[in-house]
Amino acid sequence: MPQRVQKEALANYPTVKQGITELNVDACNYESVFNGNHIGALWFADVLGRLAYNGVDYVTAYTGYGEQAYSLLYPDNDQSPSKIFARPTYYTYLMYSQYFGDQMVSSSSPREDVSIWASKDSRDGSALKLMV
Repeated sequence: MPQRVQKEALANYPTVKQGITELNVDACNYESVFNGNHIGALWFADVLGRLAYNGVDYVTAYTGYGEQAYSLLYPDNDQSPSKIFARPTYYTYLMYSQYFGDQMVSSSSPREDVSIWASKDSRDGSALKLMV
């Protein structure tokens, strides 16, 4: 799909930003362990790098706050919340936004079961930043 978007859409409109809205792990199964635990966070860590490497400029989560197991943040009580907690997938987004650069660098892994995404950040010089 990225090649098709680049060939058919961006060839005529090169400044258009590419993005995905409502990306999530599994928006239909509230109780699934894939939604609320580290498996989802690892999936996001790979997929966000993969999307960026293929030219996607931004991604938003399906729901940032809510009781559902796929929300990034959730309350201790939906009727009268006193605390807000973060799910593991929240930290994946946080790591990319705080510690990953804005310029993708070519990277590869010798193993199929390990993804390595590399970048440099225009704000801090030539430091290589990795998401493994």
